[in-house]
Amino acid sequence: MTVQSESYGNGKPRLVQRLGIVPFLCYLTAVAMLHALYYCPEQVLTLCNLLAYAWGGLLGVALLIQERPYRPTHRAFPLFVLVMGFLLAYLMTVLVNPQKVENLKGLASMGIQLVVVFFYLSTLDRKQSKRLLTLLFALVVAMTFLASAISLTLYVIDRIPPVMENRFAGIYINPNTTVVGLLSLFLSVYFFMAGRRWLRWFHGLNILVQLLVTTCSASRAITGLLALFILLLSLFALFHWLKRGKKQQAVLMALAVCIGGFLSMALAQWTVPHLQIHALGSPINETAVASLAAPDAPPRPSFTVIHRPEEEQAGSSQVRFNMIKAGFQTFLRHPVLGVGVRNLPAVVQAENPEYALTGIINGGLHNTYLQLLVANGALGFFLMLALAVYCLKTILSWNAKKSLAIWFFVIYSLCICAHGMFEVSFLFSNSLTALTFWTGLGFLMSQSTGSSDYPQLLHSVPQREEDAA
Repeated sequence: MTVQSESYGNGKPRLVQRLGIVPFLCYLTAVAMLHALYYCPEQVLTLCNLLAYAWGGLLGVALLIQERPYRPTHRAFPLFVLVMGFLLAYLMTVLVNPQKVENLKGLASMGIQLVVVFFYLSTLDRKQSKRLLTLLFALVVAMTFLASAISLTLYVIDRIPPVMENRFAGIYINPNTTVVGLLSLFLSVYFFMAGRRWLRWFHGLNILVQLLVTTCSASRAITGLLALFILLLSLFALFHWLKRGKKQQAVLMALAVCIGGFLSMALAQWTVPHLQIHALGSPINETAVASLAAPDAPPRPSFTVIHRPEEEQAGSSQVRFNMIKAGFQTFLRHPVLGVGVRNLPAVVQAENPEYALTGIINGGLHNTYLQLLVANGALGFFLMLALAVYCLKTILSWNAKKSLAIWFFVIYSLCICAHGMFEVSFLFSNSLTALTFWTGLGFLMSQSTGSSDYPQLLHSVPQREEDAA
């Protein structure tokens, strides 16, 4: 028996379309990019966030009215229950902790990501979700290419914005924020493999630019993430050719991807110190860029990064280890509902004065999962864990043919999850990392139509075959 959805006349939600879902997602991507830049004024970000909250809230309500996922007969009912359960737990955390307005902003941001981005894409059919995903990720590549190209140019001409004393960040907020350039590199690898030939030169150039900028940042988390991506991509190449019965070619392709990737990393490490036009160590005057951000700053020497000093690495590792200990101790004092994401830095510092937690004000606990546990307590953590298990179970139970896009975004999602061990990456904030993660996960969930755990789409239009690519 075929059940038709009341919300889909032509395969698309009309009410959500009227509110401009595609322009909103493009706008949200642009705002996320602004959050990664050093020179964006705080007042501009506040106004952009308020517009995103209002627009996204209307779209979320429209989506719920149009789709009615709260009905037990709806195909996405289990997903809806898990998403709304987490948001309600988040709201309970907000209500029992101070700084309610600030914590509500975090709830609004998380709600937009989960409902408007993730849930919306998961309710689309395969072709629609793939088109929207391609549009958003192409926009991410274009914006990050521009930002990283400007950053690399500043490095080459030896005009370094005074973001940090001994590490390069370009026009990004800090060196760790250059991870958005690495995500852009990943996406360009996909577009290079699956895109049109006349655009491959651009994606090849973007890969080069992002590799150099992320190498300049000297971030261990970014280096480890790139190494993980290369290994996963080589495994994909191995199994892809083994599935075709070509064992020798499978081994050769896997080795080519692995060796080529790590050689590229080594070559970038060797190239970076030789890119600057000025002689290393020669003093320079303040530039227009530096003067704009810090008019009273003294002249700085030429700057280059090959490796971070060992003592700095050891100090950073110790601070992160202290954050883990302090985070768990804070969780034990607030186990059920947590302390609230905006309260977390002050509470952790106040309750653990024996630790020197440098960087916690801006970077949190530098661990997505620990931050979720401390900020939202066991209730929020286990609801998010249940959502993750449901998504994983659904993805593993696909009956559909796995395309290049599907396999790539499985790898992409795994990389972001791994990055969450070192930074607060895909929760709590409107960042490009969070936006691309939930967009990609929504796309993966939309591909599961036909599986036993995620029933057939209830659309009135017949399903068509997935593209080969």
